[in-house]
Amino acid sequence: MKFLAEDDQLTVTLEGVEVFFALKRKLVIKRSDIVDLQWQPKFKLDRRLWRIGGADIPRAVWAGRFIGGGKRYFLYIRGPKGLTWSPTPQDLQNILVITIQNSFYHEILLTCAPDIAASLLNWFHGPA
Repeated sequence: MKFLAEDDQLTVTLEGVEVFFALKRKLVIKRSDIVDLQWQPKFKLDRRLWRIGGADIPRAVWAGRFIGGGKRYFLYIRGPKGLTWSPTPQDLQNILVITIQNSFYHEILLTCAPDIAASLLNWFHGPA
């Protein structure tokens, strides 16, 4: 997965097998549509989501479009712990959470390395 942060948009390009699992090649998000961008080393997914397009492999990957609570999500998460769609929270690691408006998706959750996440946070929030 590659991230390209330009002045007015963020482009997330999925590559190789990522495209196969997520059924998507690219996400282009206008900077003006991003409400919040956060990186969390430990993340609890406390929503019950239903996959409507994409794939999952137990303990390896969740990918694609999901719905839950009347909202749409895009996920590409590697290595989820305890891959079940139960009402109990799911423990995830190194998750970039992009909350957006005026878009098909309400939230995008992606596995992201800490150094890339720091660069994206700096792009969105500006220098500290």
